[in-house]
Amino acid sequence: GLLRQAKQLCAGLAANGLEKGDVVILHSFNCLEYVVVFLALNRLGAICSPSSPLFNGQELADQTEIAEAVAIISHKKFV
Repeated sequence: GLLRQAKQLCAGLAANGLEKGDVVILHSFNCLEYVVVFLALNRLGAICSPSSPLFNGQELADQTEIAEAVAIISHKKFV
């Protein structure tokens, strides 16, 4: 279920160097994966900074700078 997926993702994020207190941009629309990522970040203690799926590249870059984000997790449709 969702919690199992969130635990697995949390472990993967931690293995890739994400730590408690890190700010992560979540660039997605409402979908099941959004919930999984949000729960994984919460479990890790990272700070989720959601962004609008309507943001263009410059707006996303601005949010990343202002939030001092260390990572962006984006839905595959935006990659």
